[in-house]
Amino acid sequence: MWRGVNTPQLAVFDILVLQHAWAVALRASLDEATNYGAGLHKFHIFCDMFSIPEVHHLPAAFPLLHSFALWAVTYPDPWDASFADSTVFETVSVPTLCKYLATIRAWHLAQGWLPPLSDDDRKCLEFSLCGMAHMQGVS
Repeated sequence: MWRGVNTPQLAVFDILVLQHAWAVALRASLDEATNYGAGLHKFHIFCDMFSIPEVHHLPAAFPLLHSFALWAVTYPDPWDASFADSTVFETVSVPTLCKYLATIRAWHLAQGWLPPLSDDDRKCLEFSLCGMAHMQGVS
């Protein structure tokens, strides 16, 4: 599993049996994560494309995750001059993006970090994604 360049605080006490229990719980949780690899792959493509330093990948701040989300669900209008640069879009649906964000959350937790989005962050993200879903024709 990829580990970021930053080091989180310990998630449990530094006692061997507790560290092992944590590792077992993580493996079991990640076995249940759907699209885990696809979501992280897409996130890393975005970070590479926009030259986001690795130190900012984990833990990921709200502006990075919000930017990733908007990039991932944008269907660029070829007639809109704002999209005339060489930016590559690999558009997914809003429901797929939500799965990707869930895997990024799981990735943070598996690495010992707190969830990357606060309640207010999620509300702001949901507001943006509601508009993007409307543009994609999803109710």
